[in-house]
Amino acid sequence: MDQSTVTASTRQERSTRRRPRDETTESMDTTVTESQQAAKRPRTETASIDVGRYKLFRSYVRKVFDEIGTTDDMVDLDRVTEGVQSQAGTNQFTAGELEAGYERMASDNAIMIADNKITLI
Repeated sequence: MDQSTVTASTRQERSTRRRPRDETTESMDTTVTESQQAAKRPRTETASIDVGRYKLFRSYVRKVFDEIGTTDDMVDLDRVTEGVQSQAGTNQFTAGELEAGYERMASDNAIMIADNKITLI
C-alpha cells in the first residue's frame, strides 16, 4: 500500500464519519442565536459636554439662580433646566449635555442635586 492509497482511503473514512446536518441541529443553532441576541445590552453613550459649552452652561445656571433670587434654597431641577434652555436661545443644550453639565458642576462642588432639586454650593 503506497501513501497515496492510504491518504485516499483515510479521506473517504473521514468524509463518511461526518455527521450530516439535520433539522434538529439547525433548530438548535437558531435557538442559540436568538438567545444570544436577547442577551445583548443596548449601547449607551456617556454623557459629555464640550469645554466651551460647559462654561456657558455654568454661567446660565448661575444666572437662573440670580433671577430666582434664592441662591441658598433648593430649587426644582426642571425650573433651572428651563431657565438654562431659555438663555441658550437657538443653541439649546442636548439632554446629554445637560446631564454632563450637572454632573460636572456637582463634581466641581458648585452645585448639589438631591431629590430632583438643585442648590448652589
